[in-house]
Amino acid sequence: MPASTAPALNVMLDALIPADDPERVPEPEEVYLAFAEWAESTGRPLYPHQDEALSQILSGRHVIAATPTGSGKSMIALAAHTASLARGGRSYYTAPLKALVSEKFFELVGLFGADNVGMVTGDTSINAAAPIICCTAEILANQSLREGEALDVDTVVMDEFHYYADPQRGWAWQVPLLELPQAQMVLMSATLGDVSFFVRDLRERTGREVAVVDDAVRPVPLEWEYAIEPIGDLLQRLVGQDKAPVYLVHFSQKEAVERASALLSVDLGVKKRKEELAAAIGDFRFGPGFGRTLSRLLRSGIGVHHAGMLPRYRRLVERLARTGLLSVICGTDTLGVGINVPIRSVVLTSLVKFDGAKERHLTAREFHQIAGRAGRAGFDTHGYVIVQAPEHVIENARALAKAGDDPRKRRRIVRKQAPEGRVNWTDKTFERLRDAAPETLTSQFQVTTTMVLNLMERDGDPVRAMAQLLERVHEPEAARRRHVRRAIEIYLSLRTAGVLEHVSSAQAAADGRPPAAPGRGPARRVRPEPAAGPVRAGGHGSAESGLARAHARRGLGGGVDPGRSTAAAVRPAAAGPRRGGGRHEGRGDGLRGAHGGPGGHHLATAAGGPAGSGAGDV
Repeated sequence: MPASTAPALNVMLDALIPADDPERVPEPEEVYLAFAEWAESTGRPLYPHQDEALSQILSGRHVIAATPTGSGKSMIALAAHTASLARGGRSYYTAPLKALVSEKFFELVGLFGADNVGMVTGDTSINAAAPIICCTAEILANQSLREGEALDVDTVVMDEFHYYADPQRGWAWQVPLLELPQAQMVLMSATLGDVSFFVRDLRERTGREVAVVDDAVRPVPLEWEYAIEPIGDLLQRLVGQDKAPVYLVHFSQKEAVERASALLSVDLGVKKRKEELAAAIGDFRFGPGFGRTLSRLLRSGIGVHHAGMLPRYRRLVERLARTGLLSVICGTDTLGVGINVPIRSVVLTSLVKFDGAKERHLTAREFHQIAGRAGRAGFDTHGYVIVQAPEHVIENARALAKAGDDPRKRRRIVRKQAPEGRVNWTDKTFERLRDAAPETLTSQFQVTTTMVLNLMERDGDPVRAMAQLLERVHEPEAARRRHVRRAIEIYLSLRTAGVLEHVSSAQAAADGRPPAAPGRGPARRVRPEPAAGPVRAGGHGSAESGLARAHARRGLGGGVDPGRSTAAAVRPAAAGPRRGGGRHEGRGDGLRGAHGGPGGHHLATAAGGPAGSGAGDV
């Protein structure tokens, strides 16, 4: 492979781990010097906070990176993956969106080589046996529930860790912290707030020291503005002031598309770029419906970006944005979770969102996550954040401007009021959010049926594993007791429905269920030269615990005869190269029986049933 196309960080590791001594583990100082030299060779020498994070990672500490957007958290993640590979470990990168997971996957493939990087989401599995896995947070959380400390993981990089406080999905950021004490944690976000609780908790539960990296200076300063112009006039002004591309933030996908279509009548200065846009789009094939709409918008210099779009459409919009051909991108607040689109200005059309239950003001964390995407290092010297006033304020300002200085005309103006029953915002709301620090992260743990089913697959005593998990939850004792009651309710309902069955040790032994096989073997990095075969890894073993048997019932587990033996009802995990990334949501392999204490707890589900379903993967 030519040096120019070889995966740079894998080549660096090859130099540290020679082919004639593949078991050699480089000294931390060697890895530090090699990584710092590589970073400098890319034209991006390490910032002081990145240098500190690299040193702390190599010393074995957990790292909490609370650094501004655009300050280079991706480099910290690369340092963690590199350090883990150098010591022969397996690392996970987790993110909240499939789009971000996919973006990171392709980035890491380019640096570590295709054989060393895999991706697992709720509906995709690529090279799941690789020593670096990119996945959504729920994937790792569910694997943590099923395997606990037996999971083959050395390092976990959790990007956008502020999702810990998300009411629907926060549990998935908390579970790995509780279930994987053996792993080095690297927690990253621009809006973490006070992290002292996590420092204490990680240190007490894992015995590792914790380093907080929070002294980074934002490399691209922000300028703030509260605007009372109509959106068309505002966008024309920003484009004329060379503050494009502009990301226009909405809080629903429908509103983003409608706004983009409405902007077709606004002159955004793209006439001279029409030919460049057509050439950049080339022979890209747009489908019917939304595809035709997107084609028309892009040829007018207007993009649309949200999580509901087909990945190929999102990638096209991102590519055109990186070339500077789009004046405006209408999208949702997915911009606030790390999608790599160079944006000079962010315009928020509202400071109010519907959170699924009620309308409310944005939190300081939500506001700064979105605003922080304005201005990207290497692209801009300043970023611009503009908050648009409510529609009635803009219309009142327009009427006053039209009346001019004529006092009689100004007196005759009937000022419009905020819509009754709706949450309003003002310039004071804007100032409060601008000046506020992110709120302290709070636990949003919840017990679900999927969680219980995943835990019932745990080797050993899954009921005890559930009890221990709920004892460790980051909540007060009263809340933990509620979780226990909820877990018992779910467990009993599954027993009543025949999804779970408790059997005696004698019955399990009669079914020929031997003790569980030992944990799987370590990951192995694959060298780029010569052409490498599959990653080597220990098998997971097909043996099941003598304390459980599988018992799938007709109608519940895909029509399996309840009178058949365990082996016929559930295929145990096959030995061989498949590793932790292979058992993921929506998988096609059979579920393992879960193992109880004095008796066994058995899943009566077939492959792809409830225990294997994805949860919250966006």
